[in-house]
Amino acid sequence: MPRNIRFLRTKHSVVETARSSEAALQGAPIYGSISLEEFEANNEIKIPLSLEKEHQDSAFSTQPGKFSSFFNNKILHKKYASLEDNLGTDIIHIVYATEDQSEINIYQIKSLDRNPQSAIDTQQAYFDPSFITIGDIEGHPAILEDTSSIKGGSKKQVWIATEDCYYVLHTGSPTISLNALKEIAEKINF
Repeated sequence: MPRNIRFLRTKHSVVETARSSEAALQGAPIYGSISLEEFEANNEIKIPLSLEKEHQDSAFSTQPGKFSSFFNNKILHKKYASLEDNLGTDIIHIVYATEDQSEINIYQIKSLDRNPQSAIDTQQAYFDPSFITIGDIEGHPAILEDTSSIKGGSKKQVWIATEDCYYVLHTGSPTISLNALKEIAEKINF
């Protein structure tokens, strides 16, 4: 994300001005603006902020830290980014658009629990057990969900818990694999 981008501060969220649609701001009173640097001064952003550039520079590479062949659907650009304060819980949300107009949503949510395994156990109750696998991403407990095996199912989700944050990556696209989401999750700066 370019460092000169500013975010508009509304009552409950901070929306990136450079890419947000007018619809996202309709009716939202503006309370000033904040730069990414100002936000980062009090919050650590750990999710990838320039995935489209990284994908463009290294598409289909099998080198460590680069994208693999799981990505046959090129990430074109960041479609939306927001920074929210939801009742004291900071939420960072980025949506990337792919070549076939699919979307990859990535969230970083400040943890109030501070116990990753407890968070996983609680969150697990919200998933259909026949579509999930419990595992880990970079040593952190994770729930992996894939409904693509059922007719009409295409939801894939990676839900990761750490002491500081929860991370959620999801897509409803049949063209983006669970392995692709896992690969993006491995790029989080835990």
